[in-house]
Amino acid sequence: DVHSIAKGDPSKPSVMLKGLPEPFAKRSVEGDLGMRYSSEALVETAGRRLFNYLGWTDDKVAYQLGLCKEDPWRIPQTQEETKFDVAMGRMAVSLAVDRHVGTLEVVYTPFGATYVQHGKDLTQLPVVIGTGGVLLYHPDASEILRGAVFNPEEPTILKPQKAHFYLDKEYILAAMGLLREVAPQVALRMMKKYVIKL
Repeated sequence: DVHSIAKGDPSKPSVMLKGLPEPFAKRSVEGDLGMRYSSEALVETAGRRLFNYLGWTDDKVAYQLGLCKEDPWRIPQTQEETKFDVAMGRMAVSLAVDRHVGTLEVVYTPFGATYVQHGKDLTQLPVVIGTGGVLLYHPDASEILRGAVFNPEEPTILKPQKAHFYLDKEYILAAMGLLREVAPQVALRMMKKYVIKL
């Protein structure tokens, strides 16, 4: 799941917004980007991105994918399995955020090129918080979360440019959203304690 809490209006004055307004609090769910049960779909969707990130051959990726499919509860046993898990986590984060954020389109008019934004511009978002799975159990969760930030090779995808990474190390974000309704200060204190900066 990807959640964003932001207006997402264009961050540059020369950009026009097109389409229906996005909700301030937006959630998107990407069920096809899982690291075990839908690992095959994730590898297919990530395509060359995954292979380029790993620097591996098709056969090596296919072998690791086979291990995931054979035993979805498998925990990495070797450095290669750990590297594959990190790569899969990063690809899942990257693709899910790609789908969640807005995009820019170049439109040519009689007055020259202009930009049209579809969806939310999250380039100015200051914080990315990760939670769950491989993020909680990998010593370098920030490597996985880097998939959530702006990539200069894909300048039309409006991901956060300079976000700080945080980790919900106790899986409390959902509960804190509920607690905030009745005890906002308690929820804030707990989040400051358990959501750590990476």
